[in-house]
Amino acid sequence: MDSELKQESKFYRDFEDKLLHVIAKAHVINLSCMSKGEAMRLVAHLENLNPEKYPEFYGVSKSLINVTSSNLIVTLNNTIQKMSSSLSARLALINPENTR
Repeated sequence: MDSELKQESKFYRDFEDKLLHVIAKAHVINLSCMSKGEAMRLVAHLENLNPEKYPEFYGVSKSLINVTSSNLIVTLNNTIQKMSSSLSARLALINPENTR
């Protein structure tokens, strides 16, 4: 049973990784050094995802694609929030008078 759960978990992680990389590659987004703007652009592409445009997803359940893209959107939105908080903290160090 434990082995089946691990295999299922690996399947979903691998599919999430594939979806992320296919969309990023199609829209020329570098995942290794993504800015806040690029992360927001990636979220927009995931929100408006049309799987029929990507041959990599032919035959894949639309519900699997939708759930996976929704999970990625949540993760990316959390990343964007952290980037915003980090930027605000850095700006406060540079010019504390503007944060009052």
